Amino acid sequence: MHRSCIINSEYLIDYSFVNGYVILSNTIKASISRRCKNQFKMYYVQRKKRMAKPQ
Repeated sequence: MHRSCIINSEYLIDYSFVNGYVILSNTIKASISRRCKNQFKMYYVQRKKRMAKPQ
């Protein structure tokens, strides 16, 4: 069975680099596929950098 979902980045709280899943604001954990893991990791790191910049 193939499962997929779209994650709204507004609800993204954290990403577990070790286990490969994201944690959403409603405490749901969603796993990231092996094929998309590296691409998502790059996105997440860039997002954290943007959010850390003072406005």
